[in-house]
Order: sequence, then C-alpha cells, then structure tokens
Amino acid sequence: MKRHAKISTRAVVTVGVVVALAAGVAAGVMLLSRTKVQVTRLVTADVVQAFYATGTVVAEREYEVRSQVAGVVELKAGIDKGSVVKKGQVLGRVVSEDLEKKVRQAEAEVKEKRARADEKTSPVLGEYDKRVEAFEEILASAKREYQRLLTLAETGSAQRVEIDRAADRVKTTWAELEGFKAQKRVKALETARELEVAEAGLEIAKWGIEQQELRAPVDGVVLDWPVPTRTRTKIDEHMMLIADVRPESLIMRAQVDEEDRDKLHVGQVVRMTLYAFGEGKFEGRVKTIYAKADAQRRTFEVDVDQIKEVRGATNEDAGATTQATTVQVGMPASGTTNPTTAPITGGSAAGRFAPGLTGELAFIEKEKKGAMILPRQALQGDSFWVVRGGKLARVPAQAGVKAIDRVEVLGGIAKEDEVVISAIGKLAEGEAVRTEFVENRVAADGNRPKETEVFKGGF
Repeated sequence: MKRHAKISTRAVVTVGVVVALAAGVAAGVMLLSRTKVQVTRLVTADVVQAFYATGTVVAEREYEVRSQVAGVVELKAGIDKGSVVKKGQVLGRVVSEDLEKKVRQAEAEVKEKRARADEKTSPVLGEYDKRVEAFEEILASAKREYQRLLTLAETGSAQRVEIDRAADRVKTTWAELEGFKAQKRVKALETARELEVAEAGLEIAKWGIEQQELRAPVDGVVLDWPVPTRTRTKIDEHMMLIADVRPESLIMRAQVDEEDRDKLHVGQVVRMTLYAFGEGKFEGRVKTIYAKADAQRRTFEVDVDQIKEVRGATNEDAGATTQATTVQVGMPASGTTNPTTAPITGGSAAGRFAPGLTGELAFIEKEKKGAMILPRQALQGDSFWVVRGGKLARVPAQAGVKAIDRVEVLGGIAKEDEVVISAIGKLAEGEAVRTEFVENRVAADGNRPKETEVFKGGF
C-alpha cells in the first residue's frame, strides 16, 4: 500500500514538472514571438531653433591695387605676398618714360607762358606799351597844335578849316591810342589764359607722375603675389590685393538659402563651427544682409561679425549641418556649466582666424531652456507610441520644436513612459511587444549626418 502511494506521488510530481516546463517553454516562445521595439525616455535639455548655412572667414573688404598708367613695374624691396603694409605706403612704381617727357615739356611751356604773361618782361605786352607811349606823344603834339590854332584864331590869324583839321587829328590820335590800350588788355587776358592752361597741363603731367606710384589703400596684408618687378604692364592691370586681416577685423560671410531670407535680421545670434578648430564653437551676430540674391545658387550673402569663442560648449550646443532643416536641439552634457564667450583676440583658437577658413553656421531663431526632449524618430506621423504593460499605446503628438535629431515634447508623455523610437510599421495599438532600451542621447545622435556627408568646402 505504501509502495503504491510512493509511485502515485512520483507520478504527480513528474507531471507537475513537465507541465511547468511546458508552460515555461510556451511563455518563452510567446515572448520571443513578440516584435522587439527600441524605446527610450524623456530627458530635459535646452532647445535651439535655427536654420543653417555654410560660410567662409573673409576680410570684410578687400582692396585691389591696379596700375593707373602703362609702364614697367618696379616694386619696393620686401613687398611680397604676406607683407604687412601701412595706409599710404609706397609699394612700388609703374615707370612710364612718356610721362617724364610730358612733365619736362609742360614745365617748358609754363616757363614760356609765364614770361609772356608778365607785364614787366613780356615782349608781347611790351610791344603794345611802346605803341601806346608813341601815340600818347602824338596825341600831346596834336593837342598843342590845336591849342595854338585856337589862340591864333582869336586874332584872326588862323582859318577855321585849319582848326577843324587839328581837332580831327586829336580825335583820330586819341581813338588809335585807346585802341592800342584795349588790344593790350585783350593780349594780357590771352597770355594769362595761356599761362593757366600751361600750368594746368603741368599739374596733369605731375599727376600722371604721381599715378605711377602704387600705394597701400589701407593698413593690411598683401594677400596675393604681386606682379614681378620689371614686368611691363598696361593701364588698369591687377597688381596686388590688400586687406585688413587682423582677427578682430575678420567676418564670417555665409550663403543663406532664399527660403530662409525672411528669418534673418541684423543683430541675430549666430553659432558657428569651424572645421579648422575641431570641436571649438564660436558665436557672432548678423551685421549685413545683402539685398540681392545670387541667381545661380539662389542664396543671399550675409556677413557675421562680433565673433567670439564659446568656451564650455559641447559638440551639441550649436552644431550646424547642411541638411534641409530649420531647427536644432542642443543637449549639454551632464555636469557642464553655462557656456561663456571670449573675444577672438588673444591666444584663443579664434585668435588664429585667417581668411579662407570655412565652417557651418546656425542662425538662431529662438531658444528655450529646460525643454522635454525625445529623439526625432520618436515622432511618427502625428503620433508618439509608448509601451505600457508590455503593449503598444498611441499618444497624439504634442510636439514643439522639431530638428533633424530631436523633437520637443509639450505634453502627453510622462517621464517614466517608454517611448518607441523604432518604426511602428504594421504594428497596431494594443499589440504586445518586447523592448530594448536605448539612451536618449545615443538615439538622437544617430540621426546626425555622417562625417562624409558634411559639406566642407567654401563658396
């Protein structure tokens, strides 16, 4: 009897074990048969809404030095590419033998015209003086004769016809004398005019000599190779390019898509990354928005100045990309403090700014501190999907700022919710799923373009 009871007990235990194993296997099979989805949770970070462009560091103005005359170039010693020059400094000359000859010719003409115009030494005016002097004596003689005849007429010793002849001679002589005086005045005006013309010609010739000089238009640096010395050049040929390239004088010139034109305004904050400085971040402000678009590129030129280096920023604080997006969300690393800015002068990376450096710019539209953020792929259509109790649930999206990598959540999702970041596809609400957790930052960073996709050229 006891043996029969032991056998029954063993059978029951065996059956129970088998049933439990079967149930476990069934549960495992059922769990593994569920679709696996990747999930993450909300985090708090700052939101930056911006649009993007690429840019190049340039001098705000470049000044071209061109030849004003034709001749042979003679550069001053030491003038070469990279030479530092001062405003007004003579950099060289374009020597023209014709201009030298014209100056000597003009000087000779001025000397002659000055002698002709001088009343004391002018032979031309002296001739009229002699004529005037002679006719003054003739007029005096005619007047004396006229007076003598008038005196004789009182005693009847002179006839009326003689008196009239004497009077006519006085008038004729006076008229001729006044004519010579007028001719002298006309000739004086003529010689004075000739002198002025000659002096103007000399000034022009001397101006031409001055135009031989090549002078620096501003304090700056020679940016390109000057024309080699002893080279013969034509009028208006390029000699060299000069610009003020001190770090504090440089600007970032960007090409902004025409669709973003209305989002620009002077004084707008711009955050930048320059390829030459790796993870270094910079900040500036919009100075100039040029009025005309580039018809080929369909872009507007924008100048950014007041550039400062941003210290303490992570590679997410102002990262710009060339993707077609208008928003970027930054997530400072834990433990970092608010970024500080420093002017580009001094020993910072920005102090090594040079024309031609390229980078990416984020033109800030608005910023929001402490926003709730999910990776961009969490927003699927007009919904977020969460896993609650092992099953999918759809949450109507209440999204704010949207970026290529992240999206702001305004409501509808709790911090403890597991939010689906993998594609829902054909899954339906209420369907059981299994989950794989992915850190918010890792998931968001996966949305950024690969390094090979980032434009690193100028414009």
